[in-house]
Amino acid sequence: MSRIHEALKKAAEERSSRLATEGSPNFADVAGDVTRSSLADQQLTRPQLHTELRKSADPGRLQFEDLIKKCAHPKWKIDPRSSVFHGAGDHNVGAERFRTLRSRLYQIAGVQPLKKILVTSSLPAEGKTFVASNLANSIIRQNDRRVLLIDADLRASRLHQTLGAPIGPGLSDYLRGDADEFAVIQNGLDNNLCFIAGGSSVSNPSELLLGERMKRLLDLGALRIKEMDEAGIDIQVLSHGAPAAQKIPADVAVPLTRKVNDRLHEAIAAYPTRLAAFASLPTDDPAAAADELERCVTKLGFKGAMLHGMAHGKFLDDKRFWPIYARAEKLDVPIYLHPSLPNAAVTDAYYADYIKEFPMVVRPAWGYTVETATTAIRMVLSGVFDAHPRLKVILGHLGETLPFLVWRIDHALARPGQKALSFRDVFCGNFYITTSGNFSNPALLCSVMEMGIDRVLFAVDWPFVDNMPATQWIDTVPLCDEDKVKLLSGNARRILHM
Repeated sequence: MSRIHEALKKAAEERSSRLATEGSPNFADVAGDVTRSSLADQQLTRPQLHTELRKSADPGRLQFEDLIKKCAHPKWKIDPRSSVFHGAGDHNVGAERFRTLRSRLYQIAGVQPLKKILVTSSLPAEGKTFVASNLANSIIRQNDRRVLLIDADLRASRLHQTLGAPIGPGLSDYLRGDADEFAVIQNGLDNNLCFIAGGSSVSNPSELLLGERMKRLLDLGALRIKEMDEAGIDIQVLSHGAPAAQKIPADVAVPLTRKVNDRLHEAIAAYPTRLAAFASLPTDDPAAAADELERCVTKLGFKGAMLHGMAHGKFLDDKRFWPIYARAEKLDVPIYLHPSLPNAAVTDAYYADYIKEFPMVVRPAWGYTVETATTAIRMVLSGVFDAHPRLKVILGHLGETLPFLVWRIDHALARPGQKALSFRDVFCGNFYITTSGNFSNPALLCSVMEMGIDRVLFAVDWPFVDNMPATQWIDTVPLCDEDKVKLLSGNARRILHM
């Protein structure tokens, strides 16, 4: 063992002793194989090695010892051709070099806050598996060092061969939902080394995350049309999901939204009598967004635009976005205000206590509703409808509770000390609502009584809500046939110029 290694080892031991006294974290990640592809694929194909799976002071968290008991325990047989720590013994030149590398990594961690180390390359067969597995073996040879080694090269897993471990069930099986976390974690050689194999090989790792709902979201043809036919739906108006381009800087968003709108136009052109579209807008450049809206409406035949929650940290009532609304008024097309996730500070303050057990509380159960209703109220208060009195705004989910609250909001804002404003007049004169994801007869009747049948449009919220329950619900709606025609198609034809 070299003098350099001895000195580094001594420094590492002294630092470990100091950290044990101070209680500071000592943590490093090492990643192995990664194959160059799309960004989404790269995020799925980075095997990671996590050192020091610590005992947690939180009694609700899994202890390392409990993990060892619950995980799989196959018999590993290390391949001596791939490991410098087996076959030839621990004191060969290769083993010494990995110990030196390990010590240098710990030395770096003592100088600056080391979080992740990636052993990676854009090309296959360059030794990444070799480096990751041997560095893992080097780390566990120190006292109280624990390693979780993950092979996330889902196209061509190799780390299991080095360890002589089963290839599955592994990471791909877990992401597919075919195995739980304990079934895929192996511990077959040393209690301090756990391993997740790659699992069943997949040609496109991103497909592992495509459940039935995601498949429907991405389908722009046969499956979508098939399920429309089955439910008796003639036309769908398509849009891009939240947050669309509303977190992307202008220099990227302006050309990007043009491309995605063109792509959407190609999709609806294949089914011109069945599909229509709302535009996605580059909100970081409101003037460019207004121009893109006009291009989409006049050149591509789009029916308006959809905006999602806050844009670039600002509510959509902010005056910087008013050029978009001015152009929408001029073109006589609506802006659809769709929910997005609440601001992170709101989520933390209002929902953090319950997100773990009720993850939907911050989404459609309540968070989306509050966020979108707040945006709508702010738009009324902002004066944008005074500046653009013919601006039309659409809210989903039967108006995000606002029809139920119109009287109370209007009455409260009419009290002394308020700026003169009729909330009811603005809301009921400029807003339209859809039935998307809210198939309630009492809620529908409330909305009709407050806003009038001419301002309610049929919608489903597919694929988050199935088509069939929506059309079956219509049979139970206590409206006359004339009003049902308005609800199901007449209002949409008038407002969207279809």
